[in-house]
Amino acid sequence: MKKFIPILFLLFGLLAFRQASATHVMGSDITYECLGNGQYKLRLTVYRDCNGVQLSNTPMTIKCASGSGSITPNMTKISVKDVTGIGSNCPTQSRCSGSYAYGIEEHIWEGTVDLSSLNCCEVIVSWEQCCRNSNISTGAADQNFYTNAKINKCVTPCNSSPKFTSPPAALICVGQDFIFNNGASDTLDVGDSLSYKLVTPLSAEGTTIAYSGSWSAQKPISFLGFPNAGLGFPAGFRLDSVTGDLSFRPTKQNEVTVMVIEVTEWRTINGTPTVVGVTRRDMQIIVTPCPDNKVPKISGQSQTACSGQQVCVTVTTDDADTDDTVRISWNRGIPRATFSNNNGATKRAGGSVCWTPAESDVSNIPYTFTITAKDDACPRPGQAIRSFSITVRESPKATIQATKLTCGKVAIDYTPAKNNYPGLTHTWSVKDSTDATIASSTKKKDTIRMQPGRNRLFLTLRTSTPCVN
Repeated sequence: MKKFIPILFLLFGLLAFRQASATHVMGSDITYECLGNGQYKLRLTVYRDCNGVQLSNTPMTIKCASGSGSITPNMTKISVKDVTGIGSNCPTQSRCSGSYAYGIEEHIWEGTVDLSSLNCCEVIVSWEQCCRNSNISTGAADQNFYTNAKINKCVTPCNSSPKFTSPPAALICVGQDFIFNNGASDTLDVGDSLSYKLVTPLSAEGTTIAYSGSWSAQKPISFLGFPNAGLGFPAGFRLDSVTGDLSFRPTKQNEVTVMVIEVTEWRTINGTPTVVGVTRRDMQIIVTPCPDNKVPKISGQSQTACSGQQVCVTVTTDDADTDDTVRISWNRGIPRATFSNNNGATKRAGGSVCWTPAESDVSNIPYTFTITAKDDACPRPGQAIRSFSITVRESPKATIQATKLTCGKVAIDYTPAKNNYPGLTHTWSVKDSTDATIASSTKKKDTIRMQPGRNRLFLTLRTSTPCVN
């Protein structure tokens, strides 16, 4: 028995060392792109705490959601980079390469897999590794890390997941309003829509991790007005289910929590909204003091556009710190749109996203993009990310019928290209060679007298959406 006791203490010591040194996984997400013929390109992104050990090369698992069949894809690491967010000109660099207290590395693996051999429609792609950080204070400390994504491989055309264009929030400032968007963007599947919700973190497939105290998946952090999440901003805690905007004011310094946002992709099939894919972003958040810096604020309004006509969303920023310079960028969330800005030595950077949508872009589902505003504070720049949207409505069209009568009179009428333009109204006008209006009418069918010489006939159509042509 005397020989057993030292060995027992050694085993406990090794276990404690393993747990303390291996709690390094801060977050992850899985995305995929359909290549056709059952082929999918997978991307696994993992966020590592640079205060912990290196990530091990743990394989991913692919299997049917129900039934048998599984695949282990061949994944290749393509990049590793520091995403702590410290400016390159700051004298102190992150824990990944310097002496700052915090450091986050982004590791990305990619691989192509053939799902044709799986005899099912819903496929689960998953990854796991031990362990989550020991300093998580709201539950989940030292727990195994597990995340997944779901693919409906039976839909036609095949589906690609949205991509996250913003690194996950990791370090946020106590007492400051936090407005953030993960920038989920789906530019490959035209017509699909996204919805967002907060869900519980997992330690294994089907095994949730309980929050402690009054925290929960919907209230995972201490905020102004806690635990009443429904209070008006800046109090309360909310995730916009349509835009993915997350907003609250953290109130407890050094609190560490886990937050998981689930993104569901929808497609209308035979008139029925159908889930074609699900992705999760699991992220760890640390509330830290930011005594010398305020986060920039972003202002602007989403817009409604008409097909064939340019629309611009103009954004402005402001920073409460006199000496800060703010720069803005966007995530290229709308193909063919352009972005201009006045980035320079100003704390009120601004810009515009301009777009001329085509008729094929008409949709009841808004097109979304994100704007990021970032100041130049050291060691950690203040940053805000906010989403905006453009909803595209159809411009009315018609064929004009104009018949010359006697004495300079012209009979006018038109045939709309569609019979269901919402709230369609019309105005006729006739202009002479000097561009002066010489006649007008609000009747659909009328007779107008024109002047000798060259006359120009105009028909203006308006809908209640509103669009004018």
